[in-house]
Amino acid sequence: MFRAVSSHVGKFVRRVTGGETGVRSNWTFWQRAEFDRTPGLVTDEVHRGE
Repeated sequence: MFRAVSSHVGKFVRRVTGGETGVRSNWTFWQRAEFDRTPGLVTDEVHRGE
């Protein structure tokens, strides 16, 4: 899909999104919720700039 789109509009756009919509539009936050519901996985908080 990305090759087809870029061959037609590549010189006019900088980015082409993956197209996720709804709760998956911000997939990193959606994925976190899925991990939180999975038994056996433990969250390890990352602190940036410390």
